[in-house]
Amino acid sequence: ASDSDQAMSLTVGFVVDPSWAQIPVAQDSGYFADHNLDVTVINFPSGVEALQAVAAGQVDVTTAADVPVAAVLTRSPSLKIVADGSRWEGSRIVARRSAGITELADLAGKSIGTPLGTSAAYYVANALSQNAIDADLVQVSPSAMVTAATQRNVDAVSIFQPYQAQVIQALGDDAVSLAGGTYSQHSLYLASPTAVSEKPQALTAFVASIADASAPL
Repeated sequence: ASDSDQAMSLTVGFVVDPSWAQIPVAQDSGYFADHNLDVTVINFPSGVEALQAVAAGQVDVTTAADVPVAAVLTRSPSLKIVADGSRWEGSRIVARRSAGITELADLAGKSIGTPLGTSAAYYVANALSQNAIDADLVQVSPSAMVTAATQRNVDAVSIFQPYQAQVIQALGDDAVSLAGGTYSQHSLYLASPTAVSEKPQALTAFVASIADASAPL
């Protein structure tokens, strides 16, 4: 078979978050295949880890939010943003009512669990700053968020989906959802310099597939 008959291939890093739901939709609905693209998806807990993988050339493309992207581009300027996928406007700080928190001001002096360096950490830092509130941000990984909240290791958490919904569900009536600040996440797609130089047609097909998947979403 000629090269044109061979499916193009990409390894794609996926932060397991509905902000980038186009990827599982494109995979499950055959949009990648429609564009003659064979995609291997590798899951990551946050954009921080996913960006480390694309910077190291372990994946061709990855999803990541604007905050960790801004940080990584200072160290790896050859990475390229190839698409801006969605806006995530559902960021919330989830606090425990039993910690004496019913409004944003009550976070003063409290501990807030969040994965530092992520959009979730920036969201809460921005909300605190905008309201002149001083609180302690504590490093908690996404997978440990429910435990940290329910075991009362922290008074509140700032975390992206699906963990945000899991914390709210786990806390039940004790959960207080707080909005604040001015930040709304850009959900980006980045490619490695190797993918940009050696797989331009595959990247074009990938972005087209993502656009296709946006329609049903």
